[in-house]
Amino acid sequence: MWSKLKKNLFFKVLAVVIAIIIWFIVSVNNNPVEVKTISIPIQIQNERNLTLRNLKIVNSFDNFIDIQIKGAATEVSKVVASDFSAYVDYTEIINENVTELTVKGINYNGNAKITFSNKEEDAKKIIKVERITSSEFPVTVKFNGALMEGYELVAYSVTPNIQSISDVTSMIVGIGSIQVDIDLDNATQSFTLRKACVVYDKSMRIMNEYTNTITVDVNVIIGKKVNISSRLSGTSDLNENYMYISNSLEYSQAIIVGDNSVIKDINTIYTKTVDISGKTESFAYEAELDVPSNIRVYTINNVLNANNKVRMNIIIEQLITKKFEFGIEELTIRNKNILQEYTLKEDIFSLTLKGRALTISTITKEQITPYIDVLNLDDGAKKLKVNILSLGSNITLSDSSVLEVYIETIATYSIDSSKIVLTNVDNNLSYFLQAETFNMKLVGLGNDISNTDISEMKFYINVQDLTEGMHIVDVIVRDSNLPQGVRLYEDIQIAVNVTRQ
Repeated sequence: MWSKLKKNLFFKVLAVVIAIIIWFIVSVNNNPVEVKTISIPIQIQNERNLTLRNLKIVNSFDNFIDIQIKGAATEVSKVVASDFSAYVDYTEIINENVTELTVKGINYNGNAKITFSNKEEDAKKIIKVERITSSEFPVTVKFNGALMEGYELVAYSVTPNIQSISDVTSMIVGIGSIQVDIDLDNATQSFTLRKACVVYDKSMRIMNEYTNTITVDVNVIIGKKVNISSRLSGTSDLNENYMYISNSLEYSQAIIVGDNSVIKDINTIYTKTVDISGKTESFAYEAELDVPSNIRVYTINNVLNANNKVRMNIIIEQLITKKFEFGIEELTIRNKNILQEYTLKEDIFSLTLKGRALTISTITKEQITPYIDVLNLDDGAKKLKVNILSLGSNITLSDSSVLEVYIETIATYSIDSSKIVLTNVDNNLSYFLQAETFNMKLVGLGNDISNTDISEMKFYINVQDLTEGMHIVDVIVRDSNLPQGVRLYEDIQIAVNVTRQ
């Protein structure tokens, strides 16, 4: 009986095992095992540690870690990234030599029946750490555009003009300059402007990391360039042995600053009048500028003239004279009439110059251009005083010769070439005049010229010894009836072509 029972027990156990296997197969088919990877966020702990140590992570690292989860499909489907926790601890970053962080505390906080794991290399996060330093940089101003014509940039200031930047070392050492751009296009008035700065690297590329992080106030002073002119009185009231020569100002231009409605119409500012009556020597004087109280005056080098005065040097000297002699050929006749002839009888003439001793001593004869002016003068004898071209305001003509100039009229007549008589003609040759007319000029007093009758004048050409070809020959004029003083002004020539018959 026992043996029968043993045989039945075996089959019963076998049946149970087979049933369990069948159930497992069916169960697995309905709810298979699944493996899935999810990315979970990494929390950062003790971030303030970097600030306390003046450190900063300058690279971006992946703040997620991949987790492989395994379990029945129904269990795996319940799992979400927020069921896990993981962190990196910034207290591990003690200096800029730390190059990696280890992801810690990877825990599953859900209730699904799963297992999980991660790759060891995924738990290592590569970082680059730099120390935060501070450095100061001056703020430079770049002016763009052009001021209205006649206006000048006098001065400007930046507040604050030094900017301190705190950042990692690689950024700080890369900074080349801090610049603020100011537009001056057609500006005529001083102004103050708050403006964001631009930070450039050493290659003058904009560092966008600092855009709109630095703001400064820029105060710009704009003025108008004007001339300075002196006012003197008493220049003709000096001792007769002295002369006022000149005055010069320390500077002849200035820049005035004020409301543009006031300064826009000012082109010259003057000194208050300085009286030099009775002075017998040169002297310097601090002349006061005659400007309204609401206008500030700057030098052309943009230095404020706080007392509104300008140094004036006034030159007063005793004059000396120097005499020069010239040959008549060194005289220039100005404004000649091409229809007049001018004759000078004198062979020499003299000039006496007057001026400052230092200047007169340097004047040479070659520097002097003596002349007489015959503009619009009629015929006849005229007495003209010799003048000179200017040698400067400190040299004057004290005395000069008076020269007698004899002026005559030049008259031009067009004569028909047929009136020319050929003499000494060779009968084997033919002679052809190459112009139908020729010009004859007579010179003499105008009245005599107007009474001249040229109808009886005779014209001859001596063709003796002329060979074949083209020749320029003299025309001989004979007329005993010309008024006294009227004469041929210049020789007459004409072209003759000679051919053999």
